Amino acid sequence: MNNLSNRLFQPRLPERSLEILNGVLFAVTLVAALTGYVRHVPWWAAALVAALLVLVYVIVAFSRYYSTYTFDEDSPEMCRFFTEWYKRQGYHTIFCDNLDWMAGGQNTTIREALASHGAASTICLRDCSGPVFDELNQAGVSMRQIRGDVHMRAKISIKLDDGLGQMIVRISGRDNDDKVRFRRVSDSLSTEMAREFVVNSSVPI
Repeated sequence: MNNLSNRLFQPRLPERSLEILNGVLFAVTLVAALTGYVRHVPWWAAALVAALLVLVYVIVAFSRYYSTYTFDEDSPEMCRFFTEWYKRQGYHTIFCDNLDWMAGGQNTTIREALASHGAASTICLRDCSGPVFDELNQAGVSMRQIRGDVHMRAKISIKLDDGLGQMIVRISGRDNDDKVRFRRVSDSLSTEMAREFVVNSSVPI
């Protein structure tokens, strides 16, 4: 699963190349237009402006593919992040060991947001027990159990809406660091592949 996540959750080379090419064309076109109105612009100044425009364009474009978020465990910031994530319309799919991270009164809004989607939410778990499991199961959330032969090394939350996909993957922390890190990936093909893997790795309860 770890190798699969490394392959799926990164922008692929063609997408990177297209973004860079678009940025270069955008910068060249803009600089050419500006130099048409401003005479006697040194070539090095035009090249510097073009390089800066390409850099800004690529940074903005790449941010659409993935972003990394860092939280303290069970912090209010983490709760707000996942509450807003599960409030979004679409089909939500979760793949993790258990639901302990949703337990407690401080995480009530996370559970409520997820439960509000009912059967449009699917949770695939290793441990199908506990008060959070019972609460969401009674709310109509679709529950599945991960097969015993599946060795899971990633925790994933997937959202699909009208052909557009995003997912959050928990990534390893640094040594002596109690921070929790998630990477948000905005790539529909990778997201759909990940969801297919998740669902096929579990059975309905």
